[in-house]
This record gives sequence, structure tokens and C-alpha cells, in this order.
Amino acid sequence: HEGHEGVVEEAARRLGEVHHHSGHHSHRHVTLATHPHGVAPFGHVLVVFGLSTFFAGLTIFSVWVTAFLKMGEFESRPGMETLRNYAKRWWFIGQSVCAMSFAWFLQYGGKWEIARNLSSIGCALDAESTCQRVFVALSTSFVAFLVIFILDKIADMEATGAVADKCTRSIITSLGILIGFSWEHAFDGGVEVLAELSAENGEWYPIWLKLVMSIAVFAVVVPAWRLYILKIVKALPKTAKC
Repeated sequence: HEGHEGVVEEAARRLGEVHHHSGHHSHRHVTLATHPHGVAPFGHVLVVFGLSTFFAGLTIFSVWVTAFLKMGEFESRPGMETLRNYAKRWWFIGQSVCAMSFAWFLQYGGKWEIARNLSSIGCALDAESTCQRVFVALSTSFVAFLVIFILDKIADMEATGAVADKCTRSIITSLGILIGFSWEHAFDGGVEVLAELSAENGEWYPIWLKLVMSIAVFAVVVPAWRLYILKIVKALPKTAKC
């Protein structure tokens, strides 16, 4: 009986030590995950930028293969598709996935690097604050517009061939997606803050406020998109081949 009690006490002691160490590491993990400024290590930023470069290369390569094989544009046809047409559909879906991945990784790499630099100079903004999201969107838009302007000039040069022009324009399209992602992130943060400010009036107030703001944005953006942007996009295939 005494031996049995000794075993139980020893097991309880070891279980307490495991719980103590587990709690210590868990607390450390939570502290790192909820850093007040959301600063990621520089190594992580480099990894994200590296992945962005990788997907940019895949996008360019897929466009080059498409032009080299003269695959043309995908056209949906009624009825059962052939295996060749089905594979062509997935090839273009893969192009879109690579372009989206390039934009997403570049978005978060830029966001983390800006947060890291702002923290190093003593700026107290949180990485998920609305102010910093707007700052990231403005910075991303400025850099993306500058790169798009340079790439557009390169694409217009006579020295570049048709394949190089298509690759250049695929990166321009991806940068356009990046600008959209950055501003969507900023507006989403603003809507979240405004909705949470109304939470004290009731749990349904944030939900209804989000719905009202979504309808307001829809009422402003969609008519302008239909009147100006959609008309230009529909006219592009007649005047330019990307």
C-alpha cells in the first residue's frame, strides 16, 4: 500500500511539472502570436517575398508556354467538352491561381515589412489597425502604379516581342489584383471598427450596420463600374491583344 501511494505521488509530481512547462510554453506562444505591433521576423518576410517571386515566375512561365504553344484564349462551348478543351480550361485556371497567389504573398510581405519598419522607428501603430491598413494600401498602390507604368513602357517598346508583351501584361494584371486586395483589406478593417462601435446597442447592431454599409458601397461602386470600367473592358479585345 505504501509503495502504491509512492507511485501515485511521483506520478502527480511529474504531471504537475508537465503542466507547468506546458503552461509556460503556451503563455509564451500566445504572447508571440498577439504581439502588440504584429511585427513578423525579417526571415518570415523574406520567405513570403520569396514565395511571391516564385508564383510570379510561374505566372510568367505559364503565359510563355501558352504563347509558345499558340493555345489562344479559352472559349466555353455548349455540350460535352473534349479532353483537350477541358485541360485547356484548367491550364488557364492555374494561371489565375498563380497570379492571385503572387498578389496575396506580395500583399502580406509588404504589410509585414511596413509594420517591421514602423516598429523599428518607434511607431506605435498596430499592424491590424485601420490607420496602418490604409497606409499599407497607399504605399502598395504607389509602388504598384510605378511598376505598372514602367512595365507598360517596356511592353510598348518595339524591341520586345509578342510573347514578352503577354508576360509583362500578366504581371501588370497581377499588380492590379494586388491593389484591389490592399484596399479591400483597408475597407474591411474600417467596416469592422464602425460595426464594433455599435455593439453596445445590441448584438444585432454590428450585423445590420455591416449590411447597410455594404449596400451603400454597392450603390456607389457598381453604377460607376458599369458606366465607365465595364465599357472599356468590353472594348479592349477589339483594340488590343493582351
